[in-house]
Amino acid sequence: MQAVGLGSENMDNYRFATKAYLGIDNIHVMRDSLNRVFDTLKESDITPLAPNREALVRSGWLKHIAGILDGAALIARQVALQHSHVLIHCSDGWDRTSQLSAMSQLCLDPFYRTIEGYITLVEKDWLSFGHMFHHRSGFLSSEKWFSVENERIGGGTNDSHTPRTSLGNSSSAGHAIENAFLSAKGFFNKDNNSRESFVDSDGELQPYDQSPPSKKTSSGSGSSNRNRDLQDKGTTKVKETSPVFHQFLDATYQLLYQYPTRFEFNERFLRRLLYHLYSCQYGTFLYNSEKERVDSRVSEKTRSVWDYFLSRREQFLNDRYDATVDDNVRGSERLILPVTGEVRWWSEVFGRADIEMNGSGLVAPPMGGAASPQRERSGERGGRKAETRYHNDG
Repeated sequence: MQAVGLGSENMDNYRFATKAYLGIDNIHVMRDSLNRVFDTLKESDITPLAPNREALVRSGWLKHIAGILDGAALIARQVALQHSHVLIHCSDGWDRTSQLSAMSQLCLDPFYRTIEGYITLVEKDWLSFGHMFHHRSGFLSSEKWFSVENERIGGGTNDSHTPRTSLGNSSSAGHAIENAFLSAKGFFNKDNNSRESFVDSDGELQPYDQSPPSKKTSSGSGSSNRNRDLQDKGTTKVKETSPVFHQFLDATYQLLYQYPTRFEFNERFLRRLLYHLYSCQYGTFLYNSEKERVDSRVSEKTRSVWDYFLSRREQFLNDRYDATVDDNVRGSERLILPVTGEVRWWSEVFGRADIEMNGSGLVAPPMGGAASPQRERSGERGGRKAETRYHNDG
């Protein structure tokens, strides 16, 4: 695996450092986990009952969020308390690496907990760093996609008399994020090119409106092959989609909930940012890299999503925010660390009432057993893991 740029370092070459496997699963596991959440919520739409909380726990979503927070806390402790350098990497460096790097900086530096600071963090560790928003979010350059999705976001029908259940259905717009993510599965099933997918590339469902793709033949003109390559660049590859940035926002929400006075922005700021990730109303999250955005002159042709937030800044301010930073005053320290045992459902982003998903006292599932971070760090589970290497400066 190391011959193709994968695998893990031989620590005999880094005797001054310690390697830690963080056990954060790959993009396919995360995609499946969110799909399980959506399936559970959709089942509750046809009944007057709240979502099945046991099914929500079985989705593993909270476990994954807790795992990201646990990794970020490890990094933050090493930097802030042990005064160590930390090197973070996964298979490619644009998914779990961005999650851990950004979340640890959010824990370490109060600046990133301001509106301007959070914008800087996203620009720096996600957009400039090369997170593939186009592939991961399933943006489709197809008129069919946009026309179908508009119907789905609008409720799937123009019939105003379509019955709706009373519990858990505040508005059809609450399903927009789900539709945008899941509908990508239905239109394209392209080959996967990213290293994140080398671990388990099998088992993907065939799209519902297409027959299995035919095998390539050696015949055909070079121009047709070039046209096909250009078309592939503008379409969604199902196995590339994954809620990586969604998880980062969810992890941020957990910190905001646990430290409600330490963030300048409110929950609605995060929710609207997730919405506009999929809305394509702004050019900020288009394409897969900064180079592609520059080559396509996105800044000239579109507006930035940050214009939207900064022009109505007062709507996203946290009225409980305390900007005081004093390491000698309890509650005002520079460093904040997540409490992974108190991870909860971000019910607002799913358009649900808090009591429907969190109930009374529902927190993250137990971290023991096969999914415990202790076992994952010890390397007992297979597959590629995000990892950190650090050494103590003393």
